[in-house]
Amino acid sequence: MNASRARRWAAIYALAVGGLLLVMWAVLLLSGQAPELAAEPLRSLFHIAAEAITGGTLIVGGLGLLRGRRWGRGLTLLGLGMLVYTVIASPGYYAQSGNMPMVGMFTALLALALAAVRPLIRAGE
Repeated sequence: MNASRARRWAAIYALAVGGLLLVMWAVLLLSGQAPELAAEPLRSLFHIAAEAITGGTLIVGGLGLLRGRRWGRGLTLLGLGMLVYTVIASPGYYAQSGNMPMVGMFTALLALALAAVRPLIRAGE
């Protein structure tokens, strides 16, 4: 895959994951499927805020990257770094409850995020 196609793929990945992250939380909150809000409201709100900011950063960065804006690469890298953190930290809940398919999904998201970082780092060399 050439460099411009790899950067385009990274941008599309950032847009897709950022959008899905926001949609997932909207669905969970609107359908009342976030019981941790009642048990640990402050911790949960901070977690949701962090993931919403991650999603927004991925979307704006991905759009900037697709449109060839100078700031798009850096913002996408920032969003992907935030995503790497969340896909490492978040699966603990699912692993604790024995939900290994969810742990597998987070592992796949991590591998794809790291793959998306590579062409963006190489573009800055």
